[in-house]
Amino acid sequence: MLKKIELASRIASLILTSGVVFVLYSVYKRYMRRQEFQAQCTDTPQIKNAEVSLVRYKDCVLPESFVMSGMMAELEALETRPGDVLVAGFPRSGSIWLQEVIYLLKNPAELAAGDDKSSDLSDEAKLLKAMGAVPGMQSMDVICPYLEYSYPGLKDIAKREGSRMLKTHLPRHLLPRSVEEGRSAKVLFIHRNPKDVTVSYYHFSRALTTVRFRGSFDRFAKHFMKGERMDKLMVVIRSHYVVVIASFQCPTVHTTTTWRAT
Repeated sequence: MLKKIELASRIASLILTSGVVFVLYSVYKRYMRRQEFQAQCTDTPQIKNAEVSLVRYKDCVLPESFVMSGMMAELEALETRPGDVLVAGFPRSGSIWLQEVIYLLKNPAELAAGDDKSSDLSDEAKLLKAMGAVPGMQSMDVICPYLEYSYPGLKDIAKREGSRMLKTHLPRHLLPRSVEEGRSAKVLFIHRNPKDVTVSYYHFSRALTTVRFRGSFDRFAKHFMKGERMDKLMVVIRSHYVVVIASFQCPTVHTTTTWRAT
């Protein structure tokens, strides 16, 4: 009986020791991974009153969570397919508009259904239905997800069968390697008149709780155009704008669609 108790004690001790070692190893691995990601980043001016920590990653200002979670590394390794369509562009440039056009081109039956004169739905209701704002229907952010957003996420995108509709606000050099190497996917880059982008981004920044811009439009436009470093928010916005626009000014991008607001 004593031997059985001693044996059980040793087994319990071994299990406990193994558990402690496993936990310590897991913590060490997470620490080393974080150190690896941090080595790829540099600090950037933080936006006053903003709820998001930012870092400069490969010449682009991004939320710290994008990098530290390993998402950017996973995005780089994502394998795109020949039938994929990727909508790219700076925020407030018309990405949502373009994704709707592409979706209806790929799904003409839904366009015909929307033109059904016998439908009891109002024009506004038809638009909401097409955008997935009706309960029970998928939203366009699910049908055409952002590569860099946590929902539905890269794992969900990778599992999808057939051709996919995707979108992004990232610059070209942060897209999946398979896109840059020209192995697959069609890229549609949308570039809007900067004046229209400025107006739209101003109202967007005032409404976005994570930014909370409270300055005047004149101040916003002045910093956006000249890149003056008086306002940290404008440093971030203009820096991202310049990087995104410059990164796509290259003839090796397979398909470039330009839409200019009038």
